[in-house]
Parts: sequence; C-alpha cells; structure tokens
Amino acid sequence: MKKSEHHPAPSGNKLLDSLPQTEYKQIISLLKPVELKRGEIIHAARHVIEHVYFPTSGLLSLVVSSGNGDAIEAAVYGNEAIVSLPAFLGAKSAAHQVEVRIPGAALRMKTEDFKRFCGKSKKLSARLCQYANAVIAQLAQTAFCNRFHSVEERMSRWWLTAQDGVHSDRLPVTREILAAMIGARRPRVSTVLARLNKAGLVRARRGAVTIVDRQGLAKKSCECYGTLREQIDHFLNAQ
Repeated sequence: MKKSEHHPAPSGNKLLDSLPQTEYKQIISLLKPVELKRGEIIHAARHVIEHVYFPTSGLLSLVVSSGNGDAIEAAVYGNEAIVSLPAFLGAKSAAHQVEVRIPGAALRMKTEDFKRFCGKSKKLSARLCQYANAVIAQLAQTAFCNRFHSVEERMSRWWLTAQDGVHSDRLPVTREILAAMIGARRPRVSTVLARLNKAGLVRARRGAVTIVDRQGLAKKSCECYGTLREQIDHFLNAQ
C-alpha cells in the first residue's frame, strides 16, 4: 500500500504557501523564523540587503524620507508576500526604509540563498513578478491618495488596510506613527481621530485604536482603499 505523502504545515505567508509542495519544502528549509518588533528597521535606506523577509504576521511600511526628516508611507506590507523586492529585482541595497509598524513575525533567509533559489524556481519568480506589479500599482495609488484626498479619507483608508493586514480589530499604532504614515500633522490627526471616535467608528486609546464599525469607516474612506484591496486580491488569486 502506497504511503500518503506528507504535507508540511502552512508557513503563514501567502506567497510561500502558494508554491508547489516540492519547492515549498526546499525553500522552507532555508528560512528561519524571526520576531518583528515595533519600530524595527528591516531594510535601511542605501544599505545592503543581507536577508530577505517573508512576513507571517504584523504590518510593515515602506517609508520615503527627506533630508530634513520628513517621512511618509509609500506602501504597506502584510503576510501576502515579501518585503525585499529590490533583492529579487537585482538591487544590492534598498532605496528606501522598511520599518515594522505593528509587531509580528517573519521567515528570513540569506539574500544569496534567495537569489540562487529564484534562479531554479520558475514558480517563485513568476509569483514575485506578479507581486512586483501589485506593489507598483500600490505606490502609484498611494501617491495619488496623499495628494488629492482629505486626512479623514486617508486615515480611514489606512485603518482598513491595517486591519486587513493583521486580521485584528485592535491596532497598536500611536498618533505620531499615523501622522507619518498618512502625511499629516499630528494635531490634525488628533482632531480627525477624535471625530471618528465620537462617531462611534473607532475607539481611540493611548497607543492603540480599535475599529468598532468597519462598514461606517469604509464609507469615510476614499475609493483608494477598494483599488488597493483589488490589486492585492488579484495577486493572491493569480496562480
């Protein structure tokens, strides 16, 4: 009687879990679990990318900074894929910083091992190309949103996106972080957050916000949330 083939446990990263079983077993043996702490810099701007990261939980941000210290979020990363696309695209260093916003965990491997594996795995390379397209679309949509939409719309969009990423109603994010993420001044962020709190859409406490009424928050958000969600869903559904 033929023995049933052993299926390894899912990693928690959607890109890795979409790989064929043989390739999954090969790459998982090269990956090590690591903790993602809030505020930790995964990739520093203009520094060599020594490891690539596949998040399994938490939320990370691609942050664009100026010489005078101003910063804004350009993209959000959850457990759908990888936060180290420049390494796949041939870059030795990161152009911009990737920072942990909500704590979680990831699987990490050496960049040299990752590149060698990509050279052998057509499936992983194809999936990463699809994800790169989704990230480019996200960058463009976020730039549009930050330019043309109100603080309330951008904040509502960010809460919805963050909740999708961590699958929790409680989001441990400070007002200072939120201000940097949506490109607004802290006093304005506090005013808008108080208004959403009064409307019963969120419950704001020191250092965290709990989403109370997701549907109501969606009505406050701009159309960018739906567009960004569509891009990620399209990537996840493309095999």
